[in-house]
Amino acid sequence: MKRALLWIALLLLNILLETTIIARFIPVAFRPDTVIAIVTVIALIYPAPIAGLYAAAAGLVMDILLSPAVGANALAYFLTAQLVGIFSGKYYAKNWVFAAAAAFAARIAKEILLVLIITPLGMKPAFISAALPMLISAALTALICIPIYILKRRSTNAYMRRARYE
Repeated sequence: MKRALLWIALLLLNILLETTIIARFIPVAFRPDTVIAIVTVIALIYPAPIAGLYAAAAGLVMDILLSPAVGANALAYFLTAQLVGIFSGKYYAKNWVFAAAAAFAARIAKEILLVLIITPLGMKPAFISAALPMLISAALTALICIPIYILKRRSTNAYMRRARYE
């Protein structure tokens, strides 16, 4: 229960950070998707359905605050968490380099999924012209994912060591 509340608080703080501070000081073309960074960490540590619920909840809050197509980001975040969740529990998923690569790929996958979701709704995304800024944003998302993943792994390892001796 404490972990769930911690992740929910972290995601809400992250949404607040992304909608206020990052939106004000970082140009649109180079904004990292900090929600994807946290969702990637959740998806690599916990099973995919749990990560998907956290991702859908965060995406729905983002949709309500920022998007004219309510539910599009929630679905894109959910599907992205499911894709990253495929690697949950694998031995190579316990490496911060893999977590960064997964965050990079998840950022690009989320944008592709978002284009596939909003195109039938009549919106015309400028996906091709935004390819280079999207790659830069994905790289920044991967850089943000590294410290989050390291901190989560350390806290999980410390918890497991304490549980072993109690």
